[in-house]
Amino acid sequence: MAANGSVLAYFRKLYYTFTKNWFYIVLAFLTPLLLYYVSQGTEIVAILFDGGNFWNVFLIFISFQLLFYAIWVIPPYSLSITRWLTNKFNKDDPFPEDGIYTLFSELAISYNSKVDGKEVFPIRNFAGLPLLIFTVMLIESYVDTNTGIAGMIGFLILGLYLSKWTQNPIGNLIKRVFKNLTIEHYGYLFHAVFILCISFCWMVELYWVSFILIILLYLLNNAFYAYIENHSDVNQIKIHYGANKIKYWIFTVLLVGFLLFFSWLTFSDHMHLFSSVIVMNVSFTVFIATIDLWIKTPNDAFKMLEKQADVRNAVIDLNKVKDQQLVSKFSTAYEFFQAVKFVAIFGISFYLFFDAFNKHRVRVESVSETDKFYSSYNRDSLDAYFSRWVQGIDTSKPIILVAGQGGGSRAGAWMVMNLDSQVTCDSSFVKNLFAISTVSGSSSGANMMLNKWSLAQDGIQMETKSNLELAQRLYTYNYLTAATWGMLWSDALRNLVTAKDKPARDRNLYRQYDEGRAFSLCYPDTFRDIASKHFQLDLMANWDNTISKKRLPLLFLNTATTQAGKRAISAPVFIEPEIFGTAIDLYHKAKHQKTGADTLYNFPLVTAVNLSQAFPFVCAYNYVEGVGNMIDGGLYENSGCNTLFEIYQYLVKHHPEFKYKIMLIQNSDNDNKNTDSNSSILWNTITSVAASPFSGHSHYWEQKLIIEMRDTLSPRYKMDTIEKIYPKNGCEWTDAPLGILLSKKSVDKLWEYVGRRDK
Repeated sequence: MAANGSVLAYFRKLYYTFTKNWFYIVLAFLTPLLLYYVSQGTEIVAILFDGGNFWNVFLIFISFQLLFYAIWVIPPYSLSITRWLTNKFNKDDPFPEDGIYTLFSELAISYNSKVDGKEVFPIRNFAGLPLLIFTVMLIESYVDTNTGIAGMIGFLILGLYLSKWTQNPIGNLIKRVFKNLTIEHYGYLFHAVFILCISFCWMVELYWVSFILIILLYLLNNAFYAYIENHSDVNQIKIHYGANKIKYWIFTVLLVGFLLFFSWLTFSDHMHLFSSVIVMNVSFTVFIATIDLWIKTPNDAFKMLEKQADVRNAVIDLNKVKDQQLVSKFSTAYEFFQAVKFVAIFGISFYLFFDAFNKHRVRVESVSETDKFYSSYNRDSLDAYFSRWVQGIDTSKPIILVAGQGGGSRAGAWMVMNLDSQVTCDSSFVKNLFAISTVSGSSSGANMMLNKWSLAQDGIQMETKSNLELAQRLYTYNYLTAATWGMLWSDALRNLVTAKDKPARDRNLYRQYDEGRAFSLCYPDTFRDIASKHFQLDLMANWDNTISKKRLPLLFLNTATTQAGKRAISAPVFIEPEIFGTAIDLYHKAKHQKTGADTLYNFPLVTAVNLSQAFPFVCAYNYVEGVGNMIDGGLYENSGCNTLFEIYQYLVKHHPEFKYKIMLIQNSDNDNKNTDSNSSILWNTITSVAASPFSGHSHYWEQKLIIEMRDTLSPRYKMDTIEKIYPKNGCEWTDAPLGILLSKKSVDKLWEYVGRRDK
């Protein structure tokens, strides 16, 4: 019975630790858990091994230390707020300065042993675990394995055991080393030295040494803060409190410095050089520190002073004020901060779920000169464009039509590799390529190649020496950090400083700028500015025959509306109902918002690409008036075959004299054969609701293309051909993850599959 009672007491203690500190624990674990459970997280970690990441590793561990400190520390200025408010409403100033030290000590004891009378584990124990989870991910990425949730839990339990076992030995060592020094200050310098050593070992690729040092840093953290907590002498508490005030200033300056640094990086196009882990850790640390400083700690302090007479007697000079009157005022102050907490939660929830600083209106660009404005009415019909385009083809070869499947940066890299390889193998490929229908990530890859071919017609050539190098430069570029910063901060900040009469700046603006930046870095220095500006041109800039005389394949960017579930297409030709059925002509709609007529705004091609790959959560569902919010086209049909089938069907009917070749560039299996169920009533319901049926749409349109390929009189000979290109070896597809960031290792894996796989 005693054993059962101790086990029950342990879990009760664990339960109250979470319920009393859930806000800290959730935000502390959010970064590592997102990295661990989202496939993109493996790439965020893997890219740290690509070389040149000394500063990234250094700042990542600084950010973990800041997150640890924000959770563990009692904000000293919160107690100053508590004292100031108490004395402000009591003319005799009953809260002496020395009372802060006692309150500081009592709060520390409460947070590390009993909160509201409920036994809890020290929050310090949980503040260090995110660092351990991140360490597991680093080790797993380095040895290319996955221990799963069991391995993760085992590692955390081992870490907690080691931290308890080494707490006193390290504490005694600290005492001896810092015998004649102020431990509260020099201990933090020791942390900094550890982080520098970890970063240096990383720079010289001594990764296992770095892993060992990270674990030692975790153990040092635990022992160092436990050592500070164990001192209850009044004079020692005064020293801790004074040291805390200094450290809190440094802590605040570092956080503000990070935020200003991120802002500068965003506006100077250098955000891609830094890991999104830093942005997430710093952002969550700011959220914790702000709420802790202004709401939670004052709220807890007033509650303690109201409810606990012994604390009140130790903190307040009761000779200056009646105890009962003070209790009433403490109760009022506590209720005030409770109300502030409610308003803060409600306000955040309101702006997150019901309103927002940024309305996510689709991006358009104002045009000062009418000769640089592109009208949606100046586009050709599909037939008119084909009749003009076909004059320049190589008649000995078929006309090529390409469909690109979605799949994040994996799809983008796969599209770039294969289109560029086709050009390398066949110089007439671009000449005979009439149309590309893309979805999601393949839209990005096709856009990269179209811009490359367009600039080549201007005589501007890339400096990349191979197809692989091109894909590496474009898709090992870090698009994620700026997108994360936009989601957490610059969304609201940009909207606050943007005049209401200015054109819209959607949430994915810096993601679009980043794609242009990555593209421009493939060119020599003298052409990078030209390449970057070219990337931001209106969708029609390369196809308007009244301005441009370039000869490029048509690009059909597929997206969909969240409200009606309709397909929408951005294209340089009219989206005619006779050909494309109920599909929305998105370019035309975007140009006719509000006025119903052409406005002097341009709709950048890169924005149309972004609408095609607006996959949750980093990408926003941008709003087009009269159409709705636009979502990733893959959630309607992920292969690009639907639109390509309609184009092919029209061409065969109206131009039967030509041969056609269809290329399906795929990066995952369209035919989902997973039919497994779950016996649990609840779990089976949840998994069924969460399952995506959209692969069925893709498979349908792919098969429709294959089945309805045009035959000649002889059934044994097909006039037109179809080819599939996909990263597959036998029954195994590539394990390159989805997301908007790829490591060099993943791009190299994709490159191994480049070539024709099926005919």
